[in-house]
Amino acid sequence: MGLENMRGNNVKMRAATENDMTTIWELLQQLSPFLPDRHDAREIWTRFVSQSHLFTCVALVDGTLVGYGCGFVQTTIRGGSFFQIEEIVVASTHQRMGIGGKIVAYLELSVASKNCYKAILSADDKTVKFYERLGYSEVHKTFRKFL
Repeated sequence: MGLENMRGNNVKMRAATENDMTTIWELLQQLSPFLPDRHDAREIWTRFVSQSHLFTCVALVDGTLVGYGCGFVQTTIRGGSFFQIEEIVVASTHQRMGIGGKIVAYLELSVASKNCYKAILSADDKTVKFYERLGYSEVHKTFRKFL
């Protein structure tokens, strides 16, 4: 299935645009309390989309943005490429409707031509089963340090 056919159940998928930012920020409040200053939106968007190998997706139901995902293709020192999924979020009112899975599928299709040998992501305990249903398996523990 091509990216243009990522529809179903009134869900339309497309790449994120600058006009989506404030809604995406509101959705991301489900994952983290950090909320950027809206006055900085244009500068943040410019920096965000200038990153090489960035892939984004928004899910719209009847024209309303209800989901978001993004990730990056990275190249290792040995020359292999992998896809790191950074954020997947669906509005609480639209969870358990298959939208999160469609976002992941859209992102995976977006990077299909990049010859990635794997996709990786971090998940909390609440989302482990979701990612397992999509074919992901737990292989390591994730650590983080805020800088």
